[in-house]
Amino acid sequence: VFSGVFANDAVVIPHNDSVNTASILTFVTWFNASNTSGNKYIVTKVNSANNRGFSMFIQDNNLKVTVGDSTTSNIVTLGTVNTNTWYQSAFTYDGTRIRGYLNGTNTAISPVSTANTDTSGTMYIGSTNGFRPNTFQGKIALVEMFNKKMTDSEILKAFNNYRRRFGI
Repeated sequence: VFSGVFANDAVVIPHNDSVNTASILTFVTWFNASNTSGNKYIVTKVNSANNRGFSMFIQDNNLKVTVGDSTTSNIVTLGTVNTNTWYQSAFTYDGTRIRGYLNGTNTAISPVSTANTDTSGTMYIGSTNGFRPNTFQGKIALVEMFNKKMTDSEILKAFNNYRRRFGI
């Protein structure tokens, strides 16, 4: 479990082609935030110019996902989150739509005109490019990334498989 206790906590995963996908992906994680004010990044994988890739973050109590490239940034709000509460969050991207999930339930679907998650950038868990003011504060667990679009029932099953572990 990522603790997010210190202001510079982050898990840094150097680029690897196995975690690089251009048009289809699913990202699933569990988190428990101790601070939901401002921007708190759960995961980020973007290029050095910060204009291609994806992020999942909390912005003033709202869980959001962004998928973008140099021509667009598509931001989807998945729902409101509170401090000191465990949540499963997930998003899928299939090249045309972002689908967002909170605790196994599809909470957002947004069409995407043009976006690209293909990036040779580093993946950060608990931060965005190591930028300290946006470091996640709290706990992050069970981080999973797939090079396929999981179905609603697969994400619900993943939620049900672990919910008791997190007291839900």
